[in-house]
Formats: sequence, structure tokens, C-alpha cells
Amino acid sequence: MANTDDVKSKVTDTAADLKDKANEVVETVKDAVSGVADKHADKVTDSVKAATTFVDDKTGGKTAPLSDKVNQAASTAADALKSDSAAEQVADAASKAGDKVAAAAQQAADKASE
Repeated sequence: MANTDDVKSKVTDTAADLKDKANEVVETVKDAVSGVADKHADKVTDSVKAATTFVDDKTGGKTAPLSDKVNQAASTAADALKSDSAAEQVADAASKAGDKVAAAAQQAADKASE
């Protein structure tokens, strides 16, 4: 019985360690996603603005109403990327994966003690 308790304890500890590591990875990924969006969202918005300005110039302003809508959509998309929501979704998915790993390890520990 002592061997079984030792195995269960080690598996439980390993599961906890795996979950901690998963949470560390989650934070790293979250920071990376946020960083990329923060650095590059304005470049996308600026590029779209330059393109719509070019088209407006070439058409004599005939496409200005459509260009305004395109620019607004690009700005909205960039703002969404800058928000924490994209990073949070990635973090939530990774956290759930970590929870599943921990739960599977716990189930293995429980079976080992039977």
C-alpha cells in the first residue's frame, strides 16, 4: 500500500508541476500575442489608409464613402487585436489544456492506487 501511495503522491505532484508549467506557457503566449498586436496593428491601419487615399486620389474622390468604411473597419480590427481579448482567448485555451493534463494525471494516480 505504501508503494501505491508513493506513486499516487508522485503523480499528483507531477500533475501540479505540469499545470504550473502550462500556466507559465500561457502567460508567455499571452504576452507574445499582446506584444505583436500592439507593435503591428498601427502599421496595418496606416497601410490601409494609404491604399484608400491612393484609390480616392485616382478616382477623384468618388470612392471616399467606401474608403471611410474600409478605414473604420481596419481601425476596429486593429483595436480588437490590441485589446486583451485575443490574448485572453489564447490564454484560456492553454489554461484549459493544462487543466485537462492535470486531470488526466490525477485520474492516472487514482487508478494506480486502486
